Amino acid sequence: MARLPLPSWCIPLAGAFAQRTGPGGGLRTRTSAAGTWWRLGRWTRFLAKLPTPPADPGRLTAAHVEGFVRFRTAQAGEETAFKDVQDIKLLLDMDAIVSLLAPQAQDSLVRRQPRSRSFGQAGYSDGESKRLLSAARADVAQIRDRIATGEELVRRHGHGVGDEKAVLLADMAASGRVPRLSDDGRHDHLTRRIELARHLFLHLPDLAPLMVLLCALTERNGETIKELPAQHKILDGRAIELTLIKRRRGLRRWFETALYRAAAGRRTCAAVAADLGITAESLRTWVRNEAAQAAPESQSRDGGVSAAEELARLRVENARLLKAEQEWRLEREILRRAAACFAREVKRAPAAGPSSPTTAPTSASSGSAGCSGRPALATAGTWAPSRPAPSARPRRSGP
Repeated sequence: MARLPLPSWCIPLAGAFAQRTGPGGGLRTRTSAAGTWWRLGRWTRFLAKLPTPPADPGRLTAAHVEGFVRFRTAQAGEETAFKDVQDIKLLLDMDAIVSLLAPQAQDSLVRRQPRSRSFGQAGYSDGESKRLLSAARADVAQIRDRIATGEELVRRHGHGVGDEKAVLLADMAASGRVPRLSDDGRHDHLTRRIELARHLFLHLPDLAPLMVLLCALTERNGETIKELPAQHKILDGRAIELTLIKRRRGLRRWFETALYRAAAGRRTCAAVAADLGITAESLRTWVRNEAAQAAPESQSRDGGVSAAEELARLRVENARLLKAEQEWRLEREILRRAAACFAREVKRAPAAGPSSPTTAPTSASSGSAGCSGRPALATAGTWAPSRPAPSARPRRSGP
């Protein structure tokens, strides 16, 4: 701050910058903090070069803000000027400096700055997104097959089978380092080393398809994907649990637990065909032929039960379950309405005194019970079954 002009601005700006980069300020990365710092420097240098610069934040006016917008628009373009003004507005809105600004200056900062219609870029169309995702899947499938081939060579070397390449790959898998390849001990061929490393490790061109596919499947941004941890849990062999880092959500929401379901082999024929480099119709033909060949074997194992008979049995069972569900829903609705009716009767009945307890009416008519065909309630809130009243009932004398 000491290198910035306008000394009277240094202390308030230092407090505002500390709040902006603090736990509740919104700036979570070093890059975003550095960008705000450079915009702050441009802001103070512009004010210092004015004929009558504001000596302190209280002398800032709307003309100064509008002049800075025109200056940055002419210097770097409308898009950059908009970003600079937005960042300065958030910085001057901190508690350390906002109370020192004049109302006119605050209004000019809060007022929305105009943007051109060409600001920003449109996203991908559905077709473009589909093609990008298909290309990313194909590239990732090639990466998977390449590394799987290298691991198979290492496994075969462990069983005493393999050539010189398998020996090098086994050493790489054990040490994690790529050996130096030279001719007569004079030259180190970097290209050959990279090609050898690709059999077991990822390299720089592999990152683009992996990032595209992960962002599309997880619906997370690139910053979160780049910080995915290596530690994970596999739950029952069907899901993966990860702890994600989300720095832009605030200090209390930096970490988030995410669950991703593991693939169960239910991919579409088009996706698998794209990985294999064949047409989807060819793959469907193979699947139908394989199913037709496997059908007689499964029928003989199941005791001669055909697929049509099994389908008919499942349909009957499904109808029975649906009917049972309808009956259960009807019973639940009857119980719900009965409970509501009894609750109204309890609220309506007068409270019984301790010296002269009353008895519930025994008639099940709508006039006495308040609900036709329902059991009556005693005034004390207990159940009284609907039955004919006795001809004479002894009365209890009071105490």
